[in-house]
Amino acid sequence: MIEAFFDRFYVEKEDFDLYTNIESDREFPFNNHPEIFLLSACIGYKYNLRIPLEDPKQLTLKTSVLNLENALTIYEAFKSIAFINNELDENGYVTVKTIMEEYAKGGFRKLYSEILSNSPKKGENLLNYVLLNLY
Repeated sequence: MIEAFFDRFYVEKEDFDLYTNIESDREFPFNNHPEIFLLSACIGYKYNLRIPLEDPKQLTLKTSVLNLENALTIYEAFKSIAFINNELDENGYVTVKTIMEEYAKGGFRKLYSEILSNSPKKGENLLNYVLLNLY
């Protein structure tokens, strides 16, 4: 198995504007798409919410996803998941990026629908959610 190198991640096109809305909310603790993406991937994995992208749109990068604090650790965890499940593309490359994008899609939809969509205290609710459910 070999690892393909890449420099960008994609989200579902219909979710992209929601990422942007969250990012522009001054009370929300994250201010970059990549942070939301990584959290969404982790939530998606925890709840087994892997959904293939149907209409991908590239994340706008103010900073690279993999340059964020702890991002490489999260990436390595998803790489292990790909290796364990022998997830390869037609060229023999391990599909870490695809796995992360698919879990992020499911995780983002859970994050948005259950925590962020109806609350004026998005940041507070997110912190409570993370502390109660992801640790």
